Amino acid sequence: MPSIVKLELEIEKYCEEVETVKQQREKFIEEKGGIRNTSEDFEDPEEFFEAKLEGVPFYEVNEKHYYMESPKENIEKYIDNIEDIELHIDVTDCFNFYQYFYDAVTYDMKFADAVREVKNNDITRSLEQGDMEGLSLMSHEIGKMYQETESYYGKKKKAWESLYENSMLFKLEETLEKVRKEKEKTRERKEKVKV
Repeated sequence: MPSIVKLELEIEKYCEEVETVKQQREKFIEEKGGIRNTSEDFEDPEEFFEAKLEGVPFYEVNEKHYYMESPKENIEKYIDNIEDIELHIDVTDCFNFYQYFYDAVTYDMKFADAVREVKNNDITRSLEQGDMEGLSLMSHEIGKMYQETESYYGKKKKAWESLYENSMLFKLEETLEKVRKEKEKTRERKEKVKV
C-alpha cells in the first residue's frame, strides 16, 4: 500500500477519534449543567459565595479520561515520503498534535490516584513493620507518581486548549483533504506513465 494511502487512513482515524472525544466531552459538560463558575467570574467576591454551585468544576472536566485509538507507530517513515513541503509540514503537525492529544486525554488520573492510594497503604504497613528502607523507597515512588499526575493535568489542559484555540479538528480535516488530493495527483502521474 502506498505511503500516501497509509497516511490518508491514519489521518481519517485522527479526525474520527478527535471528533468522537470532543463530542463526549461536550456531552459530559452539558449533562452536568455546564462548567461551574469560579471566583474569577464574579466582580464581587460576595457574589461567588452566595451563588449556587451549579455545573461541573473545570478540574473534573479536565481530569476526565477518554478512550482513543493510539497512533500507528513508525508513521514518520510514511511522512518522510511526502515530497510537497507544505503537505509534509501539515501532516507532521497533525501527527504531533494527535500524539500529544492522545497521550493527554487517555491518561486516567483517577486510576493513577487509586494506585497512589495503594502505595500509601503499603507505606503504612512498612511503617508499622519498622521497614524504614522500604518506606523511603515507596515515599520516593509516590512523589514521582504525584509529579506525573500533576504533569498530566497540565498536559490535558494544554491538549484541549490546542484543540479549541488552534482549531485542530478543522486542521486535521483540511490536511486530510490535501492528502486525498495528493493521492489523486499520484494516481494521475502513474496513469500517464502507463500510457
